Amino acid sequence: MRKPDEPRGRRRRPARLTNKSMELTREAAILKRLTLDLPQSLHRRIKREAVEQGVTMAQMLRALLLKHYGVSEEIR
Repeated sequence: MRKPDEPRGRRRRPARLTNKSMELTREAAILKRLTLDLPQSLHRRIKREAVEQGVTMAQMLRALLLKHYGVSEEIR
């Protein structure tokens, strides 16, 4: 049962980071922002998957990009 001062809706589970994601987060002092225009259906699909995994979309996509591209140069 929800407490009166508790917000409505689903409670967000803590994000689970992979070792590679945690390493990137610890080491990354310089981050670059990437903006993508996605079809709404793809955005929904990614969002649903992120919620099921208990992570943010950014964390999930960052992990996928790292898996595919790796880190070719030292991150400062």
